[in-house]
Amino acid sequence: MILLFLGNWKSTLIIAISIPLSILVSILLLSALGETINIMTLEVWLAVGILVDDATVEIENINRKPGHG
Repeated sequence: MILLFLGNWKSTLIIAISIPLSILVSILLLSALGETINIMTLEVWLAVGILVDDATVEIENINRKPGHG
């Protein structure tokens, strides 16, 4: 779906890698701190998803700006 929206493999790949990577890093940090997965950590993951969504919109805006991409 992201590929259809952006129409660019490079941007799609960046977004497809950033979501699982951010979740993996979150789990590793929580594990290193001795924390467990609970409602608060799920909210953090939700916030990461919102950031990735905002990044998708920003990449799309950059690609659509006249004179670029």
